[in-house]
Amino acid sequence: MTVSRKDFPKIAEFITDEYKRRKRNRGDLEKIWCEVDRQIAMTPDLTHKMLDGGLIDPKKKWMPETELPLQAQTLEVLCADARRMQLSKSWFGAHAEMTDEYLERVEFESLIVGDEAEVPSKINQDNADKLAQGAQLYWQRQYDFRKHLDLINADAFRYGMGIGRVRKVKKSLFRTTAKGVAKENDLIPVLIPTPIKRTYLDDRHSLVMNEGHVIGPAHIFERTIHIKDLKIASKDGSSDIDRDDGGWISASLRGLKGDKHGFVKLLEWEGDFVLENLYFPNLIITVVIGEANEKAVSRVLRVRDRKAPNSSYIEFPYHYDSGAYPSSPLMKGMPIQKAAVDALNKLMIISALHALPPLGYDPDDVYLAQSGGPVIYPGALWKTLGEVKDYKIGDPAVAMNVYLGLLSQYADVTGVNAPRLGAQTVSHTTAFAKEAELSRGTVRTVDYVEQSLQGPLSKFLDLSYQMGREGFKQTNVFIEEYGGFVKLSKDVLPEKVIFEAFGAGGPAEEQAKTQNKLQALQLALSLDQLLAQQQANGLQGNVNIEAAQEQVLREGGWTDVDFILRANSPTERAITGPQVEGGFGGDQIPAGEALQAFSDIG
Repeated sequence: MTVSRKDFPKIAEFITDEYKRRKRNRGDLEKIWCEVDRQIAMTPDLTHKMLDGGLIDPKKKWMPETELPLQAQTLEVLCADARRMQLSKSWFGAHAEMTDEYLERVEFESLIVGDEAEVPSKINQDNADKLAQGAQLYWQRQYDFRKHLDLINADAFRYGMGIGRVRKVKKSLFRTTAKGVAKENDLIPVLIPTPIKRTYLDDRHSLVMNEGHVIGPAHIFERTIHIKDLKIASKDGSSDIDRDDGGWISASLRGLKGDKHGFVKLLEWEGDFVLENLYFPNLIITVVIGEANEKAVSRVLRVRDRKAPNSSYIEFPYHYDSGAYPSSPLMKGMPIQKAAVDALNKLMIISALHALPPLGYDPDDVYLAQSGGPVIYPGALWKTLGEVKDYKIGDPAVAMNVYLGLLSQYADVTGVNAPRLGAQTVSHTTAFAKEAELSRGTVRTVDYVEQSLQGPLSKFLDLSYQMGREGFKQTNVFIEEYGGFVKLSKDVLPEKVIFEAFGAGGPAEEQAKTQNKLQALQLALSLDQLLAQQQANGLQGNVNIEAAQEQVLREGGWTDVDFILRANSPTERAITGPQVEGGFGGDQIPAGEALQAFSDIG
């Protein structure tokens, strides 16, 4: 079914009403988010000192105005730990599909820039994987990818849900051409942090029941924009629904006005749209809300076809309790910090009253009555015969115990304990005991990182590769494994690639894989010698040693087994060294030397 203009009013009204419903339903949640933000900013809560008119009570001005840094510290530690666990020099791997069409299309030797790069002259599975991985790293180096991921993680720890969107972004690049260096605009995939405060998740039960079977979920993103900027964007865009910058309906802006500052509100619906007898799958619909003829109106401004089968929204949830919105450690710690701040302020009040206690004196004392009462300061001398009595208010020791107990409770709830903050709980704590404390504290952060690697970040890699490959122009990309630049283009990149995100554990896993490959090669060589002895003695056993060698190498992680095993007789078999331009090319290396060389590399 295609979108008809006669359906636009009904569509705009439905999206506007749905936005208001979702905003109203999460009203209590937004209050919690605002309180968490106040605590992170360490803005004191002064409501207990305010009069009805909003002014501070003069009698309470002396009271302390303190906010603890517990939430701010927790957010900093959690973001730092997540970044350390998620990202490393090579935090993901690629597995490309090797088709005959792809092998015929790509001549790998011609892709190498220069003649000193140590790369094979023929493409194999490992080469195709490195090309896909190199393209991803190239796109991530074009912007501050780590900062964008930090912002998403911060929202997950703060509000329970971090949102990222994969979008094509126009970036100016300098390319070397036959005519010299030229500046061109390139479309690259970018992970854009999207605040959950302006993103309204699909919480409709009817869609949840059918999700993945009939109807896909749809989220609403809200933002404001100046009416002049919106008109410029509409003019520069296209009306073609299939283009990335298309789908504009310029007529919707006629007679539309913004607020007193000239701003209008945009609501972007992405997903399947269902209303009565209307069903539009995989659409992005933008509704503009402004004023026309002194009345508030909502109009469909833009309709686009979402080319990707999956949503551009990438969700980073922390922990689901119930419903569409998850919870976070800072949301759980919010009431405890509030109580701890109250306990600290009361402790300071009690301490101040103990240091400078209120005094009672004889009201018949003329001197004190005329002076307005005794002036209290260290070393004061009072000329009076009346009895002066001090009043002790509260017990600082009890207040201190309450305060310390709340601090301990906050650390238990959030998992950010003293060792994670860099402190040592006991002076004689051993390094092993301290490491155990750190491990216990980070276990929940580790769970969040593992699920983000297996879910959101893997989805990001898949979506960004699909978007980036579509309009990829020929570019010289540095691939570290080859120690040089490779000419990459859309035709060179494999069509289908599966990405695996393993985070900071990637180098350790790569080292383990290398060790497994080395052990498999050693076993294959020992089988080779056994086969040579059998044939030299004219014996033939029941075991197919050549098939066993192939199985051993495959289970050890060698992908191109046919390239490694030769079709010659076992006595003449040797391992072929890598084909290197300017190097030893296709020279034959004895098995022992090849094994030693591989061991040195590993």
